[in-house]
Amino acid sequence: MAYGYSIDHATLEIMRMTAVRMVKRGIRVEDIAEGMRLNRSTVFGWLQKYRQHGLNPTFAIRGVCNPLSQENQGVM
Repeated sequence: MAYGYSIDHATLEIMRMTAVRMVKRGIRVEDIAEGMRLNRSTVFGWLQKYRQHGLNPTFAIRGVCNPLSQENQGVM
């Protein structure tokens, strides 16, 4: 179910953290997705990232890397 609207990053981050907390309280992913007007696969993706990284706000940022890591030394 696509709604065709964009959400700024700060609001999206709040939505992600809220969705994770709602699931932890026992609310179904389908209900959360419908209430936030999102696809349920989006919420499931957030949960997967939460399980990997915790409620760290940086998990929402694409392309974040350590510029000093060995993998990226040749890129800069």
